[in-house]
Amino acid sequence: MSNNKPIVNENISKGEIIRTYCNNCGQNINHQILMDYCESGEEVFDSDPGIPGFTKGFVDAADFKFDYQIVKCIGCDTVSYRSDNFFAIYQDHDNDGRWEERFPMPVSVEEKGHVEYVNLSRIQELINTVSPDYDLKKLIQFCKELNSAYKNKLYLSVPLLVRAIIDHIPPIFGQANFSDVYSNHGGKSFKESMKNLDKSLRKIADANMHTQIRKKEVLPNETQINFKPDLDILLSEICRYLGK
Repeated sequence: MSNNKPIVNENISKGEIIRTYCNNCGQNINHQILMDYCESGEEVFDSDPGIPGFTKGFVDAADFKFDYQIVKCIGCDTVSYRSDNFFAIYQDHDNDGRWEERFPMPVSVEEKGHVEYVNLSRIQELINTVSPDYDLKKLIQFCKELNSAYKNKLYLSVPLLVRAIIDHIPPIFGQANFSDVYSNHGGKSFKESMKNLDKSLRKIADANMHTQIRKKEVLPNETQINFKPDLDILLSEICRYLGK
C-alpha cells in the first residue's frame, strides 16, 4: 500500500464560529472563519505486502487532517491566520492528537501590558442584543474604536469617544439628552454613576478639546481618562433594558 494523495476541501468550515485567542482583545473570544483550506488523508509509514500463502501483509499508517483558516475576531474585527491540526500518531491517553497554530503567535495580556477599555464580553452582549427600534451598530463600533484608541495609548481620543457614546444613546431610554437619562431612569446607584460619568467626563473632554494652544501642555494619562466602571454600568443597562 502506498501513500494516498490527501483529500482537499475548500471553505467547508466557512462562516462557522470558533472560540480562539485574539491578541488584540487579550482573551479567548468568538471568531468567524472567513476562508479555509483543508487537507486530510492517511500517512503510511511502513508496509509489507507479505508473501501470499505464507505471511500476512501489514500497513503502519495514521490519519491526519490539517485545516488552514483565515479567521476574524467578532470582538474587534482583527483578521488572523489559524490552523486546526490532527495527526493520529500523536494520540495517547494524555493527547487527542489535535493542536492549533496561530499567526501572529498568541501574546498574553501580561506580555502586551494592556487590557481593553470596554470589556469584550460586554461588546458581545451588545452584538447579541436585538432591538426592533434601535440599531446598535454605531454604538458597537464606538466601543471597538474606544478599545483601539486605549490599546494604542491615544488618551486624547478616549474621552471624546466616551462622550460620543453618552450623546448617542439617550433615545434608547426615551430621553433627549444624557442628563435626562440619569434624571429619569434607573435607581439611585445608576443615577449617581451616570451623573458622575456625565459631569467628570465632560470637563475632561472639554479641557482636551476646546483649550487653545499654550506655552506648556500636560497630556492626559491612563488614570485621568478612566471612566471604565461607569461606562460599563451604562452599557450593561442598555443590554438589560433592550432585552426586556
